[in-house]
Amino acid sequence: MNCQLCGSDRPQLASAQIVPDFMLKYIQDEESGRAVMRVYDDESDQLLQVEEGGIEPDAELVCEACWTTIGEWDRYADRLMYQDSGLVIENMSVGDEESGTAEEAKVIRNVDYGRFKLFQLSLLWRMGASDVIPFEPIDIGIHRQRLAEMLRSRDPGAPEDFPCVMATIAPGGVHFVDFFDVRFWAERDVATTIELVSGGFVFRFFLGREVPKFTDRFALQQNGDLPLLQRHPGQLQGLMKLVGAEATADDA
Repeated sequence: MNCQLCGSDRPQLASAQIVPDFMLKYIQDEESGRAVMRVYDDESDQLLQVEEGGIEPDAELVCEACWTTIGEWDRYADRLMYQDSGLVIENMSVGDEESGTAEEAKVIRNVDYGRFKLFQLSLLWRMGASDVIPFEPIDIGIHRQRLAEMLRSRDPGAPEDFPCVMATIAPGGVHFVDFFDVRFWAERDVATTIELVSGGFVFRFFLGREVPKFTDRFALQQNGDLPLLQRHPGQLQGLMKLVGAEATADDA
């Protein structure tokens, strides 16, 4: 069976987690080991229901060598997102207070652009290349080959290459980590959008010819600045539901 990243014919492929374990541990039931999806009220943040569902590894995706490389980027992201207490985090101005469009935002300084951007790209490629539930409907079309080429050559590209705008779910400074959601939108002549919510973070990827202008400011920057918008649980609707799953990214 061939590795879908490097193309090599290996007798056995790796058991690859599409979303890294460190981003799923907060929604897993300790006894069953299965993911627990918590659904909250849009306005009050009150817990409405709890659903159990598994997010299985993909055993037909990558070889052990490629998985080892991806693991290097995953480990850096784990340290950055959950373990590094020495981060330089500053407030960031977003929107306009007078017009009522101001939002809370932070920026993490001195992020290793290459390693974290490759983590983001690998996450996007994994979601687009895997057939396991709930990622099966996601189709990144012609972008899949270019992403694979960048990952194979360890090329993070420029900030405008497959930009990802990130947010934390942290109203009032309380970090909500027990959400999981994946969504997919694709329309002709409009940027394809793939959004992952997991482990207290939102990753919104943009692909295609018409990537929104605001990604210039809010995607990871080559100088190591990582902007993080602040999201409220009420802004995250329809957990575990794929939106626009019948569309594909080929025309984006």
